[in-house]
This record gives sequence, structure tokens and C-alpha cells, in this order.
Amino acid sequence: MTIDTAQAPPAKKAKTENGHAHGFPSPEQLKDDLAAAHRVLARWGMDELIWNHISARTAPGSQDFWITPGDRFWKRMQPEHLVCSSSNETADVLHGAFYQAREDIMAVVHCHAPAIEAVSCLEGGLQFISQTSALLYDRVAYHDWEGLSLDRAEGPRIAARVQAVPRCNTLIMRNHGSATFGRTVGEAVVLTFYLNRACEVQLKAAGSTGKVSTPSTKLFEHAASQYGAMDVRPGAIDGNPGCEWPAMREWLREEEEAEGSSASLLAELKGLREEVKGLRGLLPK
Repeated sequence: MTIDTAQAPPAKKAKTENGHAHGFPSPEQLKDDLAAAHRVLARWGMDELIWNHISARTAPGSQDFWITPGDRFWKRMQPEHLVCSSSNETADVLHGAFYQAREDIMAVVHCHAPAIEAVSCLEGGLQFISQTSALLYDRVAYHDWEGLSLDRAEGPRIAARVQAVPRCNTLIMRNHGSATFGRTVGEAVVLTFYLNRACEVQLKAAGSTGKVSTPSTKLFEHAASQYGAMDVRPGAIDGNPGCEWPAMREWLREEEEAEGSSASLLAELKGLREEVKGLRGLLPK
């Protein structure tokens, strides 16, 4: 799943202890987070049938990654469904390019959420007009659409676009969708949430009858630095679980447990109904 590295720097190996990189999740935890990421985004309506993909490096410095299999809905994704080479060739081309671009990219969410895809079709791209968008300020790169990403020759061009923007955490793929980059699965998911929210705000503001108020560049630079310094940085970074991703995992667990309980109750009621039918058949006519 590697690509031509002519325009991408080689990744370096991280120090490890007991077979695992310092601060890097176990394979079981990594795949559990990755599967949960699919189910969370599906519940927010950011999936597209079996398409789009979320991935995570198998280990720091490795060019291998766990990724969406491309054969099932995201809402049904479990750790055992993840694969090291997707049946969707586009997934391997794109994500191979992302991981070649920067060694600190550990997880990627690529999606076609409607608001994000709509903004990707606008000539001006993402407009920084709201507090939510400040998290992405000066960290967004763009890549022009080249059709379906089935040609591995596109990989180095994608990698070069990401490398061209220092600290890039988001790639808007024009007329296509987006990719967000995290040092953890949680960070990539949280960035996708905020990117989608920023796009929704932009589209709503553009559709209003009022004049949009645009804060100054200096103010956005200040707000972006505040986001970088806060303890609520997106996802789990450097051992700090942050706020959003653990909360998302807890919400997902509660939602799925509630659905499981409802399904069990319905099954019990169905069983009771069958028993009642059987008893009625014993009654004298």
C-alpha cells in the first residue's frame, strides 16, 4: 500500500518499550477506537453508504495502517472488520499519501459530509468567520479534484499539498470532500466534527440576508493560539485524553446499550406474544 515517495520525506521509527511505542495505544485499543470512530460519525450522518474511510497507523513510523474495509455500513463497524488493505483502492491511494506526507499523522478521517462537500465546491473554500473555524485557522490545505483517486501517481501530489502548509490538520479536496489528520484517532474525529460545524455555519451565514461580520486576521491568529494551548485540545494527545473524544465514546456506549436493551425487550415481547397464542389454542372452543 506504499506510494512513490519522491515528494514525501521518509518516516522515522519511534522508540518502543515492550514492543509498543511510547504513548501509543495497544493494537486492541487502536482498533477499538477506530471502529468506534466509524459508528460515531455514522450517527451524525457523516457516512456515505459503504464509502469514505477512516484509518490509523499500525505503529509510529510504519507505512501500514488499519482502515475501513469498504464492504459494510459504518454504523456496523467492529474492530474485527478493519483491514490492512481496503477493498476500496481509492482508500489505499489517499491514505498512503497522507501517511507519507508527515510522520506525525497517526490517524485520518476522510469523508463526504454534505456541508463539507458543499464548501469544497466553493471557489473560496472554507471561510474563517466563526469561533469554531479558529481551530483550523492557517492549517487548511487544498487539493484539486483529479477524478476518482485510483491512480497512485496522484499520491505524491496529495502529499506535497499537505506538506506545503505547516501544521496542516485538514485537507479540503476540492469538489470532493475532506481529510482531517490527528495524532490519535480521537483527534482526527474531533477535527472532522469541528470542520463540519464550521462549514455548516458558513453555509447558513451565506444564506442569510444579513451582512457577514468577518473577524480580523490578528484576532484569528490569537484564537488559534488559544486553542493550541487549551487543555481541551481535540482528542487524546500525549497522554491527555482531552474532553471530546472520551465524551463521544461514553455517549456511543450509552446509545448502543440503550438500543441493545430495546432490542432485547422487543424480543421478549415477541416471545410472550407467541406464548399467548399457544395458550389460546388450548382454551376450549
